[in-house]
Amino acid sequence: MKVCLSLEGKDIHIVVTPSGHYALGEPQEDYEKTIKFEEEKLGSLTLRYSGSGIGLAKFVEILKALALVEKGAYLLAYIWLKDLMDEDLLQLIKGAWGDRVYNNLVVEVLLGSFSEVILPVSEDPQEVLKKLIEEGGTYHTRVVGIVHRIGDLRDAEKNLILKEGDKVYVVWDQGNEHDENALAVYHGSGKKVGYIRRTIAKVLVGKVKEAGHLEGSISLIWDEKSYRPQVFINLRI
Repeated sequence: MKVCLSLEGKDIHIVVTPSGHYALGEPQEDYEKTIKFEEEKLGSLTLRYSGSGIGLAKFVEILKALALVEKGAYLLAYIWLKDLMDEDLLQLIKGAWGDRVYNNLVVEVLLGSFSEVILPVSEDPQEVLKKLIEEGGTYHTRVVGIVHRIGDLRDAEKNLILKEGDKVYVVWDQGNEHDENALAVYHGSGKKVGYIRRTIAKVLVGKVKEAGHLEGSISLIWDEKSYRPQVFINLRI
């Protein structure tokens, strides 16, 4: 079976073996069947395929998760596909987006979660993060601790004041009694949104001290009407 997963700005062509393994394939246009989805947060998604369609449900879920990868919500993509996050999928992501996105995902999954996570990778996530910081560029991560200040982040109608695309700043929260490396995230309005996960902050804090602060923007807000919305940001390192 051959499958094409189309995001709003990228086509990912996949070849599926009879045993169920899959890998990046060559671009082609002669797919026999098409399924289209419209997702409020993920945009227009299309799945095209040739073959029997057996096992296609897995690729529907992979398509949605890859849309989260495209938006930099790496940990959320992992949570969505936890039972399917195998070597095939990791290599698919690496081949489609390159080493930096792959490495960013590995760091966010292994260091950004609050629970123990196992990925089929050999890389040391702290060493990978150090390399990403040294290289510079964009780093995608999530904000934690929002639940503790959610009241300050809603207006009188209880709507979240945060919007995708809004500017954010990351500063060293010097004197924080709980974590000497704490990195606070502030919205462009001056409201504190939360913190960078401490396992990531302890590696990133040196860069923040050196630069004074880091700037970025909100790339995705997930489940924003809930008590625990998830906010993902991109930072310019």
